[in-house]
Amino acid sequence: MRPPPARLTALGTAAAVLLVLLWVRWVDPRDWTLADVAVYIRGGRALLEGTDLYAVTAGVLPFTYPPFAAVLFVPLALLGGTGSGVVVSLLSLLALVVLVAVSVARRTPASDSARALAPRPELVAVGGLLFVAALTTEAVQRTLVLGQVNLVLAAVVAVDLLLLPRRWRGVLLGLAIAVKLTPAVFLGYLLLRREWAALARGSVTVAVTVAAGWVLAPSASATFWSGGASSLGRFGDEAAGYGNQSLGAALDRFAPGISDMVWLLLVVAVVALSAVATWRTQRRRDDLAAVTALAVGGLLVSPISWTHHWVWVVPVMAVLLARRWRVGLFVAFAVMYLPPMVLVAETALDVGAAQPVVDATWTILGVVYLVALAGWPGSGVARGPGQVENRGAGQGGEVTGVDEHLAGADPTADHHLTRRDHG
Repeated sequence: MRPPPARLTALGTAAAVLLVLLWVRWVDPRDWTLADVAVYIRGGRALLEGTDLYAVTAGVLPFTYPPFAAVLFVPLALLGGTGSGVVVSLLSLLALVVLVAVSVARRTPASDSARALAPRPELVAVGGLLFVAALTTEAVQRTLVLGQVNLVLAAVVAVDLLLLPRRWRGVLLGLAIAVKLTPAVFLGYLLLRREWAALARGSVTVAVTVAAGWVLAPSASATFWSGGASSLGRFGDEAAGYGNQSLGAALDRFAPGISDMVWLLLVVAVVALSAVATWRTQRRRDDLAAVTALAVGGLLVSPISWTHHWVWVVPVMAVLLARRWRVGLFVAFAVMYLPPMVLVAETALDVGAAQPVVDATWTILGVVYLVALAGWPGSGVARGPGQVENRGAGQGGEVTGVDEHLAGADPTADHHLTRRDHG
């Protein structure tokens, strides 16, 4: 069935606006520094040559990843600078396509991921708009300019938790943790869902990669896992700047020298808020919202959350769109397209006492997003197959009885493959 003319007009207008915004915001690939690709190459080369993986050289970005990541970066070392830059850039763009596709496919509760991925004109249009919108954001742009792996890791995690059947879940997450420890926050998703087998697979995968790192790079592994490399990622005074949108950095800017106990209490509060938001949205089978709640919580409590780490804004925008939270979607896109802290810094605008608030724009937005999901986990959510509104249960309610047991079902579980109508 063809979309109504009004919808086609709206989609066309949105596409035109986003393309203009992308044209204004786009950085010429010839100007991409790909600074982090150089780090990956040095890591792979150190492993090949047997030199110190975590050696510190003045004026050179240090390698701060687990030793197993250096194993994966060996092909980049063999390719060299130009080839590696092309490969990492193409992988990031492909990962963005995958992240958008998974976000659109799982944007509604109870959606069967396999069927939702089937190309339909309206979904392709929405996915295309989300892809262009994502390309305009600071997080995605910065990831591409620096040659970071954030998009690749986000796509790997999204495919594992939101697309793969339950019997395969956990392995890709374990591999993502082996490259960068921060995806470990998503083990909480499996824990809250009581997916013990997937949790075990993820943990075993991590253990295998750690063991492989010890075998292939014993000295580097001893340094990293004993905490000897932890100081490499502190970045000194730069970590206190507006480029770090973590809760700790925002707190330091609000009240320099504040007690560590205050920071710890706020971290515990954000972890609890993230857990509640994840649990409540997952109970309503909104798995995409649940995963983004953990992602945002992880970004907030991490000591370092550079702007290019916030690529999870892509599925967040899909969640806001699906819930019809239009104001939230507009605000999120606006501050990701033109971050106020960057605008103020680059124009040397004096905002007085509001400076710490401006510098914490994304941090505040992240907290507001978690509060919204925790407080209104089912608000505005489009219902998936099998969900019927219960007029007597209030907004977002579902019929009890037949559909009650479906509320805890997993649309990616293996048992759906045995149904006769899937033959």
